Amino acid sequence: HVVAHTAGLHVAAVLAHFGVKALGACFNHTGYDVQLRFCGIEYSVRAHETHHRKPNTNFAQYVMFWDKLMGTYKEYESGVKASAAAAATPANLSKPDAARLPAWADPAVEAREGRVTERPQPRAG
Repeated sequence: HVVAHTAGLHVAAVLAHFGVKALGACFNHTGYDVQLRFCGIEYSVRAHETHHRKPNTNFAQYVMFWDKLMGTYKEYESGVKASAAAAATPANLSKPDAARLPAWADPAVEAREGRVTERPQPRAG
């Protein structure tokens, strides 16, 4: 009741708001390329990933509206040129580019599908 009286919001609305923000923060720090569009609002993990690669860009955590307005928005770049991606083979993609990808990332998946995921772990036999 304190939230409802002080902010004029129902406690369930506040919990839902922070739940959605927590979920977005979790997605932002996984290797999965989650993209959502709803009512003209776009959310993309790639936009936040760009901030981690280029810290002076894409300051927003979820929606890049203000970054676009203030001129700090930068499109996502995978770091793999189209010609290199076309010529990519598992042999030449076995080592991640340390300056561009985290050590756990699978560069073959990025080159093939444009998303960053974990490398498959060898199964104990």
